[in-house]
Amino acid sequence: MQTTIKKLIEVCLRYHDNSKLSRLPPPPPVTPSVSAAAAKNIRRTMEDRHIVINDLHALFGIEGHGVASYYAVFDGHNGSDAAIYACSHVHQYLVESQHYPHNPEAAFKEAYIRADDRFIDKSKKENLKSGTTAVSILIRHDRGKIYVAWLGDSQAILVNGRNFIQLVNPHRPENPVGEERERVESMGGSVVFWGTWRVNGQLAVSRSIGDVDYKPYVTGEPDVSSYDLTGDEDFLLLACDGLWDVVSEELAVEKVYDFLKESKDPTADREGDSESVVERRWRQGESKEGQRMVKTTIALCRGQLVQNNVRNTFASSQGYNFLPPVATDSSLLFSRVIALNLPPL
Repeated sequence: MQTTIKKLIEVCLRYHDNSKLSRLPPPPPVTPSVSAAAAKNIRRTMEDRHIVINDLHALFGIEGHGVASYYAVFDGHNGSDAAIYACSHVHQYLVESQHYPHNPEAAFKEAYIRADDRFIDKSKKENLKSGTTAVSILIRHDRGKIYVAWLGDSQAILVNGRNFIQLVNPHRPENPVGEERERVESMGGSVVFWGTWRVNGQLAVSRSIGDVDYKPYVTGEPDVSSYDLTGDEDFLLLACDGLWDVVSEELAVEKVYDFLKESKDPTADREGDSESVVERRWRQGESKEGQRMVKTTIALCRGQLVQNNVRNTFASSQGYNFLPPVATDSSLLFSRVIALNLPPL
């Protein structure tokens, strides 16, 4: 903390002279609008984390490559340490890679592996047992491309005209025969059915950052994909398994469209409307589905701002047993929902 404060003072003093203000980078030409909420539900503590960086290049002083936006969610388990570490470091390792900014796919792989290696070292020293799945998005506005990197069972869908494409193939050992199971077993691990398929009978994902007790069977090497953006996309939806376990892709798409349709004024504060929907459902009584966790969701939408409680749209459709959203501290009530206005190319 002292180092951070010292650096902050140094930067402030540097620009104390108004003549140096002109050296500051100009505002980026495109900045997605961002909104976030969260739902912890029945868990004792919040183990998920998310990060929103609208201009990654400005943050790290990368010039000549336009604006790059970075968004990620980390679905922690067995504690929040791994999610906190990954949330704090993956984007740093991404831009520090020798492959960045020219080869984002290779840089993403290097960043994830480095984060996993570093956190495993930390886990051994501090006796930490946690792990985290991850899904990260990098939008390179200069290239008109989106890069998706993931570990575990979080998913992402790209939506255009109510048609969607699944961008992520989840890393689960759930099928009796499959490359993930074959990889685990070839390294000496086992895949056992215990409610669902699990690595060594315990972990329901086959790739993650952390999980020191399951290395090397549970690897930290991500899959990375890239897609061209035409500017006609309606939105991109990312979510960890807590959403997809109870909400189908079709319903998730429908609910985002419904919310966009309701938000006729992209600058209006519609938080009260969505909160009242949830509160009405909450007052109807507890539902069985309310025991499920609705975790982190990110929606990147073109043309209109999705306001602060996209999460409530999903919740109201399923009758989840949420408490009324009277607090904004994500550690108290909610896992993460982030909405972004994706500007046209």
